[in-house]
Amino acid sequence: MINPPPDKIDDLVSKNYKFIVAVAGMHPELEFLDVKVENQGDNIFRLSLKVHNKGVFATCAEAGKGICGQD
Repeated sequence: MINPPPDKIDDLVSKNYKFIVAVAGMHPELEFLDVKVENQGDNIFRLSLKVHNKGVFATCAEAGKGICGQD
């Protein structure tokens, strides 16, 4: 609703940009380990793997319970 004074905009953009880029760099980053595919016959396959989040943030926060496939 209220714009900052024009002489402050460059500084505000610079600081906010750095913050947004830093937060974006902390996103969840999934890594799939020990992947194993087993042919069960009749064109059916069993896929086994371990999922590891190498990122800083969780893949689904407690606040997202019920939305992220958790009950």
